[in-house]
Amino acid sequence: MILPPPSRNSYNKGFTLAEVLIALVIIGVISAITISSLIQNTQKQEFVSSLKKTYSVLSQVTNQIIAEEGSPLGDEGWAATNDSILEQYKKHLNNIKECEAGRDCFKRNVKFLAHNGTDSIWGNKTDMTSFIMADGVQVLVGRGGSNPFLIIDINGEKGPNTYGRDVFWFYITNSGFIPRVDASDTCPGTSNGNWGKGCASKVLSEGAMNY
Repeated sequence: MILPPPSRNSYNKGFTLAEVLIALVIIGVISAITISSLIQNTQKQEFVSSLKKTYSVLSQVTNQIIAEEGSPLGDEGWAATNDSILEQYKKHLNNIKECEAGRDCFKRNVKFLAHNGTDSIWGNKTDMTSFIMADGVQVLVGRGGSNPFLIIDINGEKGPNTYGRDVFWFYITNSGFIPRVDASDTCPGTSNGNWGKGCASKVLSEGAMNY
C-alpha cells in the first residue's frame, strides 16, 4: 500500500525559544512570590509563638510579684522606679542578664509598623533600665507618667525590630501584666496612630498576626 505524500499544511508544532523564555520568567515570578509569602507566614507564626510564650512567663511572674508585694502603682508601689521593677523581676526570673545603660541591648531604634519612621525612645538611651531573659528576649523597663511598662523584643537584636512584629508593649497594672491598649493604639495603625504599639492585644486574642 502506497501512502499519500504529506500535506503541505502538516508540520510538527513546538515551542519557540521566545515562548520557552517567557514561560520560565512567569514560573520564576510565581515561585518568588509564593516562596516570599511562605517565608513571611512562617516568620509570623514564629513571632506569635514567641510572643505567647513570653507573655505567659511575664504574666505569671507579675501576678506572683503582686501577690507578694501588693500594688505596683503609686509612690509606695513596687513599680515606683525602673530599678525597683527590675529588682522584682530579677528575683523571680532565672538567669537574666541586666544590661548596662546604653549598652548590651536596645542599641537601636525600633521601626513603626506601616510607617517609615522610628521610635526615638530607643537606641543608646542611658536613662532606661533593661534586661535579657534566659531565652534571649530583651525587656525594656520604663514609666510613662504613672504607667509602668515593659517593652519586649521577642528575638533580641535580630530584625525586623518593628512594633507589632517582634516588639510589643505591655503595662504593669494592679490587674497584672496587660497589653498596651490606648485610644490611638489600633493595629496595624492609622495615619495618626501609634503604628503598631497596640498590636500585642490583637495578636494574643486572635492567636495570629492577621495584618
